[in-house]
Amino acid sequence: MIPVGFLSFLEKIFNLEIIIASHPKSKEEGRLDYLGNRTAVLNRTEELVKGSEFVIGVFSTAYIYAILYKKPIFFIYSNEIKRNVSRFREINIFSGYLKTKSINIDEDSSESQIKSLINFDEKLYENYKNDFLT
Repeated sequence: MIPVGFLSFLEKIFNLEIIIASHPKSKEEGRLDYLGNRTAVLNRTEELVKGSEFVIGVFSTAYIYAILYKKPIFFIYSNEIKRNVSRFREINIFSGYLKTKSINIDEDSSESQIKSLINFDEKLYENYKNDFLT
């Protein structure tokens, strides 16, 4: 789960409201307390990504939509995920392919570190589409 403080930090940096695309199996939607009273939306991931400024996730189908709609991706992990070697490796392989850094949300990040991740290489997104989505 993403810590509420990290989401608040991103909202402050980018002056926007974060909306959560709920996993289809979760059945959770509406304002959720454990997400800092943020809105969770069910079964509208593509629509949310298309209209977003960026995508945040651990390992999600939303990444594919982010690539298709040319949206920056914040690859995140926690100390708990880091202990899951295969999951942590997946995150780093994907972020490495797109030549971006992943963020440990259990550690402090500076505003400049976060803002540097908003840039992405459109050519690498095109390569990913050609290599894996066609």
